[in-house]
Amino acid sequence: MGTNKKFLKRLRQIPTPNDITMKELDRFLKSEGFKLQSQSSSHLNYKHERLTYILTIVSHNMKQEVKVVYIKNVLAAIDEISQ
Repeated sequence: MGTNKKFLKRLRQIPTPNDITMKELDRFLKSEGFKLQSQSSSHLNYKHERLTYILTIVSHNMKQEVKVVYIKNVLAAIDEISQ
């Protein structure tokens, strides 16, 4: 199983994990075709060619854990681009 598939499986665990760092999530998003469009203070905005919206994740630094709500937003975006 590839690294991305393992990480996606980890994201989909129930309950949603709260130990995912922004660095891990950033690496995963970029490998899935997302591009960091802009970073304004603690807001990181990712764009994907198959999405009509910008995915925003709030994180104060790359070593900080990402809140569950943003992980759920990432999963919804991944599901949308996979269709």
